[in-house]
Amino acid sequence: MPAKEYMTLLDVLQQEGTGSIKTLEAVRSIGLASPEVTAFPVTIIDGTQYEINMPTGIPRIGFRPANAGARNLTTEYTNKTVKCYYIDGPIAVDKSIVTSSAKGAQLLTKETRSITAGAMASIALQMWYRLPEQANVFPAIPEQMGNYMTISADPSKQQDSKANRSDNSGASAYLVILGDDFLHSIWGNKKTLGMSPIQEETVARNTEDGESGTMRAYTSRLEGWTGVAVESPFAVARIKNISSKNPLTDELVAKAKSLFPAALRGMISYVVMNGNVKLGLQKSRTLTPTTGNGGTGMIAPEPDSVMGIKILEVDSLLDDESTASVRAAFAEDFFRARRSSLALKN
Repeated sequence: MPAKEYMTLLDVLQQEGTGSIKTLEAVRSIGLASPEVTAFPVTIIDGTQYEINMPTGIPRIGFRPANAGARNLTTEYTNKTVKCYYIDGPIAVDKSIVTSSAKGAQLLTKETRSITAGAMASIALQMWYRLPEQANVFPAIPEQMGNYMTISADPSKQQDSKANRSDNSGASAYLVILGDDFLHSIWGNKKTLGMSPIQEETVARNTEDGESGTMRAYTSRLEGWTGVAVESPFAVARIKNISSKNPLTDELVAKAKSLFPAALRGMISYVVMNGNVKLGLQKSRTLTPTTGNGGTGMIAPEPDSVMGIKILEVDSLLDDESTASVRAAFAEDFFRARRSSLALKN
């Protein structure tokens, strides 16, 4: 992986004001749960949107004889507006709970960390997925990728067709180049995530009988304007339709790597994948000992890189990326304790 030459969310939070310091403390305690949010580069903008001129065609400059004119050629660009969207996490803890316990302050801290974890997980999920009906959120990374930067792990879906392009069954892994000119997060209004001071106020809560009521609570808000930008058609490559039948392999990563221009392949920052995809990659590397008597296959060590590219393991990438599965992920009011599709319920 190339040396880091950019600022991450953690870097920026350290430089911002008091509200961001509180956020930093909470993010540090849970940041690894959504490493793409904390590890991707951050660009701070003045407002909540800006324009990108993405080159889509570079002119081929020719030769000419003496006294003959040269053709007038210009670079082709696609204009794109990158927008930030508002994320807002209210925090409210009943005053009676806080004041009735010697650990009341710890309850406030725990709730703050939980809300921050929810914000990180929500941003991370939104980075990779967006439903057609979601209007007030930023476009996901797959929507912003360049053309012809996706391959399928399923041999039956590798032909370029409308059906195969729209087929999102199975999981995905992404090869990403991070940086201001490639893939990065954006935060608007000159600030990242901020947390307001804790104060006591009256909030609306239903009574035990379900009627409208109020209570005194200690409150705060975690809020900010955020988005994600893909500023180059060669910033991201995707391997989709990964499954237990068609796992991620070194060969697939090599094919995806070949989609990048030769000059950019050494700049690839990570192969981003979830834990089950990583396990499939590990199983695909099964070793056979050279015992001379046929030996039994052994599983390879847990991979930390593939084709010389560091692995970034995340929980936000789903095992099934069909619309129904993505909709179910967004429909949940809470991020439950991580549940592996390989595990049995007690």
